[in-house]
Amino acid sequence: MTRAKHAGGNLMKFYAAEMNARALERLDLETGLRHAIKQDELVLHYQPQVSLSTGAIIGAEALVRWQHPQRGLVPPVEFIPIAEQSDIIPALGEWVLRTACAQSHPWREAGLPPITPSG
Repeated sequence: MTRAKHAGGNLMKFYAAEMNARALERLDLETGLRHAIKQDELVLHYQPQVSLSTGAIIGAEALVRWQHPQRGLVPPVEFIPIAEQSDIIPALGEWVLRTACAQSHPWREAGLPPITPSG
């Protein structure tokens, strides 16, 4: 019924066994992601932004990855949509912001210039 509504309404959708498998996989990922945030299974990778005129690093983009204990590195394309469709996205965003801010302190102590975040 939900799929029919999202497709514009006035439609019929028939149940298929693979729908159940997809729903269970999504639920497993959602539950796992909640656990990942609490258990620090997420990691940030920083992509520098470089000024073309000076060659200096002027910013960095923080890219979140999920280091799953059994599945290995889960790409964001698999878990970000689930976080956006559920109530997980605020906690994920908070984790990213807190972690990136914490990382900036050691960089500053090492003598690096301030790095501004980018979206």
